[in-house]
Amino acid sequence: MENQSTAKMPKDGKAGAPLRARPTDFRDQFIRLGWDVVDHYATSWKVVSRWVDEEGREDLQADRKAYRQMQQLQQRFEAITEGRAVVIVKDFADIVANAVTRSARSHGALRA
Repeated sequence: MENQSTAKMPKDGKAGAPLRARPTDFRDQFIRLGWDVVDHYATSWKVVSRWVDEEGREDLQADRKAYRQMQQLQQRFEAITEGRAVVIVKDFADIVANAVTRSARSHGALRA
């Protein structure tokens, strides 16, 4: 027990269970999930807060913010393209319906 490194000992120096080490993929998972990593790693928010501090809180928050902004832009773009596809299909359906109506009228006029 005397050979334990101070990095794994609690900050107050009291003996007890060693602190849980930060996972190697923590940065990527935090950027993707935010504070939901608490559930992802099945740990407490205090442990995640320590990991965030170890990783660099300001840089991690900036990267998370950039990721969320990119997600929101992607969702807006998808909504625009999906909406435009619906408009294009509706316009095409209207054009076909109008052409059929005109065609029926002209064929009716020819028969008369």
